[in-house]
Amino acid sequence: EEGLSPPASVFHALMGSFGLLRRPDLAHSWMKKMKTTFGIRHTTVTYGAWALALARSGDFHKADKVVASMPSVGLTPDAACFTPLILYPNSSLPLTQQANLADHWLNKMQKLKFKMPREVYT
Repeated sequence: EEGLSPPASVFHALMGSFGLLRRPDLAHSWMKKMKTTFGIRHTTVTYGAWALALARSGDFHKADKVVASMPSVGLTPDAACFTPLILYPNSSLPLTQQANLADHWLNKMQKLKFKMPREVYT
């Protein structure tokens, strides 16, 4: 309906799904529309969803860059952006590589001295 604006969570779910399709470009496009078309402010969850789309599509280096770029837009990486990267790895990778990537993101969180959410450990 005209005049209705979807909540940010809809955009975040959509962005993560594009990673499964190996289309992080579409995730980024919706991230832009979220702000420009709907006026929804980007948060750490937004950047986490974009990083997740990149990681799911296999571009772990760019996912790292997205997280590292957050301070330049006034955001501090937090558990909201790291947790999806740990919980939802690229399932097309061998399990050992998935575990190594989860360890990579956990180590980044620890370096930033985050208290880990309980879900990360289960």
